Amino acid sequence: MLTAWLICWMDDHDTGFHDHDRSAGAVAVISGAVREERLAIDGPPRERTCAVGDTFHFSPADIHRVRHAGSDPAVTLHVYSPPLERMGAYAVNDDGVLVRHPVSPTEELRPLRAATDLSS
Repeated sequence: MLTAWLICWMDDHDTGFHDHDRSAGAVAVISGAVREERLAIDGPPRERTCAVGDTFHFSPADIHRVRHAGSDPAVTLHVYSPPLERMGAYAVNDDGVLVRHPVSPTEELRPLRAATDLSS
């Protein structure tokens, strides 16, 4: 069993850092381009831009962010297994502590700027 999503991306679309709880996944870029960033403890996030025909995958343990890249709209196909039931969105408190906020897969992901954003 798996879950598949087709996502359309425009200039300001950005998931913020998130995980997929117990689901692994793969993404294929159908049109346009997106940038994926992986959270890294030993430095800045690892970044790559993926264009038409490119793919990337992630494990349940990965914390990443996806956002629109380029000037044209983008379309990506996301496949999750086991089916996506919940996710975690991340924010960094003013004291530097990373905080995970559980979210339903029906909620739109967005960047969380501080722990105070978790209640909205």
